Amino acid sequence: MKLLILAVLALTFSTQVTVAQEPTHAIDLDGLIYRKSAISALIETAVVYGDRSKEGLYTTHARVKAGAVVPPHTHPNTLTTVVTSGTAYVGTGEVFDESRLKAYPSGSFFITPAGSPHFIMAKDGDFSILDHGSGPSSTELIDRSN
Repeated sequence: MKLLILAVLALTFSTQVTVAQEPTHAIDLDGLIYRKSAISALIETAVVYGDRSKEGLYTTHARVKAGAVVPPHTHPNTLTTVVTSGTAYVGTGEVFDESRLKAYPSGSFFITPAGSPHFIMAKDGDFSILDHGSGPSSTELIDRSN
């Protein structure tokens, strides 16, 4: 019986190792093709991996210039974010409120749950972030003009 259990475990681990041996791809963030964001001329984004409009994993990189504000918005999927340079200021809620901004310096990691209203500001200089998620995804601005 012990031999059978060991054989099953060995087969399981060898299968997982085989699956995990996909080639590694190094990405130079500065070498990506950046496009101006529809939200602000002070923001540019690039696709690092995948396609956020389709099913599956994706990663985008955003470079945000000082003074940029991303108004309250939501995403239909959970995002994990890494601040790659500068300090990102992120707040939660359906109305922009600078007093609710929390500083996330370079190296910070945060999670934005699906459907969670939030807003972003480049309060004290430029910053950049990597967003990771599973698509399809979109950005839905919260319209409070009604």
